[in-house]
Amino acid sequence: MEEVFFCLGGRVFHRLIIIGMLAGCTSTERPDGIDTQSPPDSESCANPVNSYVEPEGEQGWLFRIPQDPDQLTTISVDIEDREWQVLMDFDDEYRLWYDSPVGEKPRAPTVCGSLTVGDHGTIEGIGVTLRGRLGNSYRSPDDSPYLKIFVDHTFASATVDGRTQFRLYNHGEDISGIQRYLGYRIWRGELNRPYMSGVYPAPEAGFANFVLNGEEYGIYGTNQDIDEDFIRRWWQIEPGADVNNLYEGEYGTDFSARGCDGSEEGPCYRDLQLQEGPGSSSGSASKLALDALEPMVMKIDGVDIDNGRSSCDALASDDLTGSLDVDRFLEFFALETVIGAREGYSYVQNNYYMYDDGGNYTLIPWGFDQVLYDDKSPLDAMAYIPIGVMDGGACQDLFDQKLRDVLQRINWQRTYDEALVAIELFDGAELDSLGIHNPSDVSATRADIRGFIRDRCMTLSKVYLGEPESICDPIDTK
Repeated sequence: MEEVFFCLGGRVFHRLIIIGMLAGCTSTERPDGIDTQSPPDSESCANPVNSYVEPEGEQGWLFRIPQDPDQLTTISVDIEDREWQVLMDFDDEYRLWYDSPVGEKPRAPTVCGSLTVGDHGTIEGIGVTLRGRLGNSYRSPDDSPYLKIFVDHTFASATVDGRTQFRLYNHGEDISGIQRYLGYRIWRGELNRPYMSGVYPAPEAGFANFVLNGEEYGIYGTNQDIDEDFIRRWWQIEPGADVNNLYEGEYGTDFSARGCDGSEEGPCYRDLQLQEGPGSSSGSASKLALDALEPMVMKIDGVDIDNGRSSCDALASDDLTGSLDVDRFLEFFALETVIGAREGYSYVQNNYYMYDDGGNYTLIPWGFDQVLYDDKSPLDAMAYIPIGVMDGGACQDLFDQKLRDVLQRINWQRTYDEALVAIELFDGAELDSLGIHNPSDVSATRADIRGFIRDRCMTLSKVYLGEPESICDPIDTK
């Protein structure tokens, strides 16, 4: 998702028109983000030792800021020379392909390494791979790399903070250092007002001091992956029980029976990638998983309800009972709007997953490196379902109420204060070692985020919802 880029623009979906791709584009699709190979067996993983012991107490410490910032966890990754050279060779191959994208895109190898977490011990035989997109978060292995860690690569029962996989981010895209952290905390309900409910399935994000082969890189971002472990936690699936289908959507992938370019060639929804679920590595199983989406797509697309009804009518009726979780989708759209998720599903059909909870589908957000500074309005939506929502009538009324609820439940003062605390973590940090190669932009971006948080509730409540009096409390920015 975040590893793919192409020129966005117009398309026509059924009776709903989105401005874009057919006019003014001078570039074509560049699938220049890297994909990861399946983790191979490696001789360097032979005879590994696991001396790591999870810290006592509540899980989640990997994704929080400690009260004493000096107690921030240190994560050290060590990769032997032979495995390191595999990564360096891939880096050369990927850069050559990027400059002249002919033939199949190289796939990033997963190599063996060791992981030390503070003074809690070491797990040998972990899997390590490179992630990102060249020109953004992707870096060479020896230049602030963005890594994905497979804790259970060798030891099936190995976890860190209860997680089998997680990511270590440089700040090449999130140059503020705080957007992922704050964005996901808002979605997860961790910045709600006291006693107010409202949580949404979203990954955790935090910070750690990162050391690679003995070299200190400073404060990296930590991010929970959206994988089987994530699904089990949110949907409370017992060990041994099957996880249903988890799909991933990239730029332009939408729930339409037409083509992703607005043509009749399609259907667009079949560009979704099956990431987890029964037989997710099997082509035939993937086809069956996509076939299972057809009834929901046909209802949303309006193909089977062409008697003057829009997708809005389908959303506001009982037609989607047992397929799309409408209430949860309206909350998803409201939350993307509130944080200004300019690269999310609602606005560019990107950075999302979808889980099939027994035929009831829920969208899951991803890729929060570009949030909390763009004043997106619901009327700016470009994705098929949100445009149906904003088509007027009952479903827009439902959305407006959901947006009002989300704005009221967030503790905006606490969110502003948390932003200041997170920013203070980076005081005196060497920005280049964090993957930030344009340090002059950092202070301006952080100022934009503070202003966004200060004004966001009032802007949406007054300008979009038209509230006669603000439903938002003023924020003390001193």
